[in-house]
Amino acid sequence: MNSEEPEMHLFRKAIALRASDVHFDPTPQSWRVHLRVGRTLLPEAEVPRQAGEQLLRRLKLAAHLNLAETRLPQDGRFVRDFAGESYTFRVATLPTLYGEKATVRILYPRPLHEDLYSLGISARERARLERWLEAGERLVLIAGAAGTGKTTALYAILATLAREGRSVYTLEDPVEAEISGALQVDLDAHAGLTVGVAFRAVLRHDPDVVAVGEIRDAEAAFWAAHAALTGHLVLATLHAGSPAKALLRLEELGISARRIREALRGILFLRREPRRDSPRPDAPSPEGEPHERCGPPIYRAFHLGNIAGRKNERRGRKVGERGGEASDLAPLWKP
Repeated sequence: MNSEEPEMHLFRKAIALRASDVHFDPTPQSWRVHLRVGRTLLPEAEVPRQAGEQLLRRLKLAAHLNLAETRLPQDGRFVRDFAGESYTFRVATLPTLYGEKATVRILYPRPLHEDLYSLGISARERARLERWLEAGERLVLIAGAAGTGKTTALYAILATLAREGRSVYTLEDPVEAEISGALQVDLDAHAGLTVGVAFRAVLRHDPDVVAVGEIRDAEAAFWAAHAALTGHLVLATLHAGSPAKALLRLEELGISARRIREALRGILFLRREPRRDSPRPDAPSPEGEPHERCGPPIYRAFHLGNIAGRKNERRGRKVGERGGEASDLAPLWKP
């Protein structure tokens, strides 16, 4: 691809807005392009049908995908330089009624926040989190809905721990940004480097901190709990709509209530609320200014209370299913 091609202009603008993804959606007459900024999907452009198909072909070619395969999902990646820095673009395709959709995830060379103190966490919540990190063992979950900034928070925490001289390892699929001082493992299930294989290997290298980019399946949940119970500090992100649902999600992945109680130090939960001055979704946006309809993340640190016993376990499940806050999770007011 050369600098004159339209997708490069789109990527340059996406980077300027710190967008996480660029969506290319086929319709009967055209391709619609959207940028994901935080939790907001911003309409960016509409490309004529033929030009959109050519754009998709160039993306697939750059990401080393099979150009002839249009019936099955594919994924790949490529690297391009902007303003003297290298960015990785992860391309995923999906067959749809009107052709292949492409979503391009942008992996930035540096985290948005370089340390824990720049996240905007209140002093009280940060003090609670710092006590967990200083303890040096057990599992700390960073939970929240999509687009709330979980990975950003994880990276900032890991960068802080690495600067303190701790031996920090990450297991990610994929590595989304470079963390100075950390050893980052880019998981590749196709090559046999699964989260379980990587965890077993990393634990032989005397780590102080092991981070899992995201707990997506039972294997990741098992190894995160296992490492936390063997004296390591483990951090991981988890998609969940509330702290109670984070516990429910762990149970769904096969981690018993007893094991959660023993392994889990606490949950840093993130949420974002709509801005009061948020414009209508169809309102025009000034050039270069995204209509971010949500404010910055709000951080709360929760610790696990008593979840032993089937009675409490059932109560937590019922509360989690209806979306409330389980009584087993309370704000951490004491060390």
